[in-house]
Amino acid sequence: MFFTALETVVRRHGHLCPYLAIGWRAGLVFRSYVQEKNLRDFSVCAYNRGCAARALQLMGFPSFSEDMDEEVYTLLNARGENLLFLRTRRSFTRAPEKLRNLESKILRHTITLQEAEEYRYLFRNWVTEILVAPAHRLFLIS
Repeated sequence: MFFTALETVVRRHGHLCPYLAIGWRAGLVFRSYVQEKNLRDFSVCAYNRGCAARALQLMGFPSFSEDMDEEVYTLLNARGENLLFLRTRRSFTRAPEKLRNLESKILRHTITLQEAEEYRYLFRNWVTEILVAPAHRLFLIS
């Protein structure tokens, strides 16, 4: 089968971040649809060029991306017609405010060791939230 496990995707990509997790989850939704419909000729378009698009590639999807800076994905048939469209809900694509505040301290080199630990904790929680959220809560699916 052409799909790989998250661990392999992370290892091949080099890190696990929220956007890689979003791409992974989009891939799982697409995989389920492909298997349910027994599709053989399809492709995926990611409307970004980030880690999410890379996750789909590493999962083995025939894919391409268009840099529109959105967390939107579509499964296309051989004629290029949309079969399934996913838009990631904004609450998952935007870092929590506390995390953003700590990130600005990192960029200014003013973060304390305790704050750096809190940053890592909040970052892991953000990724975990994406990985465990029900698909209908993570994506608007049409």
